[in-house]
Amino acid sequence: MQGQANSIRDITDTVVNGMPGGIGVVYWEGTWISVGGSSWEENSALWEKYGSGWASSYAAGYDPNDAGKYYGGNAVDNQAMFDAEGKALESLKVFKLMREGNEVALKADALEDVTIICDLNAELVLPETVNAIMNDDSKQAIPVEWNLTDEQRAIMRSGGVAQYDITGNAGGMEAHCYVSMVEYNYLTDYSFEEGGQDWTLTDLAKADELYIEDKKTDSLTGTKHVHFWSAASGSVEFTAEQTVTDLPEGKFKFTISIMGGDAGTTDIYAYVKINGEIVATAPLTITSYGNWDTAVIPEFTHASGDTVAVGVYVKCQGSGNGAWGKIDDAMLNSVK
Repeated sequence: MQGQANSIRDITDTVVNGMPGGIGVVYWEGTWISVGGSSWEENSALWEKYGSGWASSYAAGYDPNDAGKYYGGNAVDNQAMFDAEGKALESLKVFKLMREGNEVALKADALEDVTIICDLNAELVLPETVNAIMNDDSKQAIPVEWNLTDEQRAIMRSGGVAQYDITGNAGGMEAHCYVSMVEYNYLTDYSFEEGGQDWTLTDLAKADELYIEDKKTDSLTGTKHVHFWSAASGSVEFTAEQTVTDLPEGKFKFTISIMGGDAGTTDIYAYVKINGEIVATAPLTITSYGNWDTAVIPEFTHASGDTVAVGVYVKCQGSGNGAWGKIDDAMLNSVK
């Protein structure tokens, strides 16, 4: 609820004080609550009878390819300013309070989750503080105590590539540290958390969007990834590539993952270049949101003095709705 109030306050402040042409603020579907049945079948009958939820079959008239086809449920009930029984939440008062004024004591409202990427052969170091999100939307670092034993540390180190949720306590609230244990990776910024500064994105067809995006729900690891989208047919074609420095002589494996949709005919593959020439490839496909595909080039040999580059080539004709996708987790590991 505090997040709702903060969001409305910030948007209104922008319109009033930062937009000379602003005329008002509209909160879309602020009353769109879930119907609260005990089963999908019970809810479905209520959705169809009362038109509640996202969305009923009656929505086919204005959105036949989405709301009118995949109707049912409610994707935005957590944004409503009413609970499941139709009672107003405290956040609804924000409209009155913005007009009349309101002063409250500063306090922590929530904790910011922590994300850590740790090599299986390295020591796991957890932060001593986490950010508390205050009720004025500011952040303050506060001490945290993590619930991690030596036995759990040993399991994480020996458990191979995996993700863990470590809980802790900070300011009387439960803290979460999401740890991804990974093999040693010879690539830098492998999941684009540093903004892709060591990667080269080469746009070959002038896509509408091609950049490093910060969006945790669309990432395989961490919060960032390569994002692409373009509306025109045939306007998605690019490479994302990194030249590897200080790579020791030996055998290596390269993997990289992608998801996306509306791609139509595609030509997508991971590749390895040695001295400027592609020596190995592995195909990739994109189908729909959340369905990640991982290309694996299981083995290539690098000799002393070679220049090695790895990357992904993406070409999508598009299916008429704008080809799009996300790329994440590029791994270059040694092979015994």
